[in-house]
Amino acid sequence: MIKSLTLIISSLFILGFTPKTQAVGNLVEVEGKVAVFGNEPHTFVGIKTEDGVYKISNAKDFKLELFQNKVVKVKGVLLKKEVGPGMPAEIEVVDFAK
Repeated sequence: MIKSLTLIISSLFILGFTPKTQAVGNLVEVEGKVAVFGNEPHTFVGIKTEDGVYKISNAKDFKLELFQNKVVKVKGVLLKKEVGPGMPAEIEVVDFAK
């Protein structure tokens, strides 16, 4: 009885600290200029649009840093909404087109 109770409590404890996806679930299409934002060592690759800036969470997978100052169109999943100035919306790119 005590062993099973210990197992259940430890399982719940471990599951409580696993990362949760904060995906809003919206598939968005973003078109704009690729740029690197921020100051070293806290820089990030993003896309500047008319609506604002979108931080790209997986920019290295698509080598988006090579397309700085070029207009691109990406499709991705919205991970976080914009919180305020300096805290842009974040997307994970699924499809990329120049």
